[in-house]
Amino acid sequence: MQLNRFDAHVHWLLMLTVTHRVFVSEAAQSTARCPRGFTRVDQSCYRHLAQGATWLEARGYCDAMGTELVSVVTSEDARRLQGYLRSFFSANVVTGTTSTLPPDVPIQPTRSPFSRHIWMLGSDHFEQGFFVWMNKHHDDVTYANWAPGQPMKSRVGQVTCMALDREQDLKWTTMPCMQHMDYVCIASLQDTNGPIVG
Repeated sequence: MQLNRFDAHVHWLLMLTVTHRVFVSEAAQSTARCPRGFTRVDQSCYRHLAQGATWLEARGYCDAMGTELVSVVTSEDARRLQGYLRSFFSANVVTGTTSTLPPDVPIQPTRSPFSRHIWMLGSDHFEQGFFVWMNKHHDDVTYANWAPGQPMKSRVGQVTCMALDREQDLKWTTMPCMQHMDYVCIASLQDTNGPIVG
């Protein structure tokens, strides 16, 4: 098929635009970074904080950093978060001193400075036993990874919040929102050269 001069020019402009968008998008991805103190896992940025906060405090601390308390909407989100936390905890194991132990005595880990449970953004704030992600859309919890026996039925009038349970392979559990526990904030990638075009 022969293109007239006008069609050829339009075709050239379209190809140039597509090539430019792909180039700019790839360049932007290569310069995208997590905020300081966060760890990148694929296209997500995580930060575990062991500050012993209530659910509301944890949510406020994440908000104050311009981030959000972590939510797990898909199995892919779960895979990324679990990978991050497993890596984080294995890199931050606190062990006893070896200076006075003979070489054949195994090192026993001391008490972990991290809580057993880690807050997530889910809560049954609006309706007891019905969990939603407390983001701006109040998305229903459709994907779930509950530990056996969870979610537990809470006392009448008691709001419960969602947490990851380290002793249940990071499966989900419910806890009274006033408990003091660790939490994870999630942030968006930031482009070091300005907004990502694509």
